[in-house]
Amino acid sequence: MMMCMQSAASINSMVLKFLEREDAPEGTGLGLHPLDIYRTSRLKGASQIKSNKKVHHRGLPTTPTAKEVSVVRPERVVPRSAWKLSEAGIQFRPSKTSYLDDIRLHNGRLYMPKVEMDDSTAYRIHNMMAFEAMHVSTGNDVTAYVLFVKDLINSADDVQLLERKGILEHDLADDDNAVVRLFNSLTRDVSKNWKSQLSQVRQDVDHHYRSNHLRVFLYEAWSNLKNKYFKSPWTLLALVTAILLVVGDIVQAVYAVISYDPNEKGKPKMN
Repeated sequence: MMMCMQSAASINSMVLKFLEREDAPEGTGLGLHPLDIYRTSRLKGASQIKSNKKVHHRGLPTTPTAKEVSVVRPERVVPRSAWKLSEAGIQFRPSKTSYLDDIRLHNGRLYMPKVEMDDSTAYRIHNMMAFEAMHVSTGNDVTAYVLFVKDLINSADDVQLLERKGILEHDLADDDNAVVRLFNSLTRDVSKNWKSQLSQVRQDVDHHYRSNHLRVFLYEAWSNLKNKYFKSPWTLLALVTAILLVVGDIVQAVYAVISYDPNEKGKPKMN
């Protein structure tokens, strides 16, 4: 049995080295396919689950029980972009690991793994998502991660925000819009399975957003004012001038009221 485990670990390590990944976690059984090995190396939860599985002599793991996989199925939440969440006070922080499922919300900080994207990213993620679709017992963690990030990225501004926070890095030939198109293509024709380990994170993020309605309203009001009046210096100058004129009129009116003395109205004028 010990030799079988050592042999499985050796095969997994060779596959991962070929795919330019680190060694497989200790105790991981032999993968069903190179994609399974690669996918396991990208997921923290999958590594823990696989280490608890019983491995048969042919290397085929048994289906995990309900106790082995902690999954939450909440009500559907409204997807919001990274900028929307940032307006609600959620701060993005990089996780300490690169596991795709290492995502959590703690004290208003959304921790996410740093992901480096290149021209091969779409092919790798597509293959892992296809593997999950064909092998139900493996879970849908990669698909859940892609759907989670897709909801965050609606525009190039969202991509730039995640780049500044150290969560996303890419060297795609096109601009930041290429990242938006990539995630749109990855999730095209993919049904949203809300039963995943990220469901609780979605709930926590949605609750935090809803509890900060006033902040979001004030931020959006300021953004609309800035976009409408502060686009050009001449518009800003005209706005400041109008405000000064209104303030001057108010001060003049207040001064006239304060300095008015009704007793002087009936007094004769001195020649």
